[in-house]
Amino acid sequence: MTSLNFVLANAISRSLQPGDEILITQLDHEANRGPWLHQRRHGIVVREVLLEEDGSLDYADLEKKISEKTRVIAIGLASNIFGTVNEIDRVRQLAYEVGALLVVDGVHFVPHLLTDVRAIDCDFMLCSAYKFYGPHVGILYSRPGALDRLDTDRLRVQTQNAPYRIERGTLNHAALAGVSAAVDFIASFGEGSTLREKIVTAMANIQKYERSLAQQLYLGLRDLDGVDIYGPPLKETQRAPTLSFTVENKRPEEICKYLADHGICAWDGHFYAIRAVEAMGLMGQGGVTRMGIAVYNTPDEIDYVISTLKQLLNS
Repeated sequence: MTSLNFVLANAISRSLQPGDEILITQLDHEANRGPWLHQRRHGIVVREVLLEEDGSLDYADLEKKISEKTRVIAIGLASNIFGTVNEIDRVRQLAYEVGALLVVDGVHFVPHLLTDVRAIDCDFMLCSAYKFYGPHVGILYSRPGALDRLDTDRLRVQTQNAPYRIERGTLNHAALAGVSAAVDFIASFGEGSTLREKIVTAMANIQKYERSLAQQLYLGLRDLDGVDIYGPPLKETQRAPTLSFTVENKRPEEICKYLADHGICAWDGHFYAIRAVEAMGLMGQGGVTRMGIAVYNTPDEIDYVISTLKQLLNS
């Protein structure tokens, strides 16, 4: 996804003029920040939407920073560190009012919540198949006709129209077969007479199951002394099942090492959402510990995580 977004950002910037503006956010993964920040070398102004204390975007700040000079709004659907789901309908309307392109990072949203690009009505969306049980392949959706209008980096021997227009070489056919298999795997959790019907019902089932486990994890963490959980409350209708937390007097890498010694996989740091960690004042303590839920997790695993953390805190 990062590689695709660099190609996309470079192509879009060729249609911009010095002084034109691109809007990014403090909440986003660097994959949807860095490629746009690089466009400053062409005289493009990159403005940044601020982050609220609860891990959500400051929409008043977003509205203030959008202007007639805004040409691109680059924003994530869901935060990979705080689980925040952004108000994309609101952002889309603001983009349309000034004629800006809407580029959406769906990497952390797509595995957990039903994604309908027609309903979102974005110009471009990017995600990564390995996030939804597939191989390491980036995926770019383009509004019909949008990609064909861009001056992309490509060879003259490559097919010049979308979707090949943004490809730089031979496609990774083996991995693409794996993407199809991943989609079929997800569809196996649903019902219906068509693949779409199966995917729609499957994602509803997956969301319900993951949410119940995330709630179990949230309540367990909340009851531990000295633990602070970041991100919007889990009662929110739209939230990714990802929880980040800190523990008083213990660094995130210490927590993850202890969990790993007990057979639990967790991650510490900023997870490439480094600007969000900086904005929340968490860099000095090593970021946060992050735990995420997937379809293969179980309630017993959540209980084991909580009991293991209790042992750590009591040691």
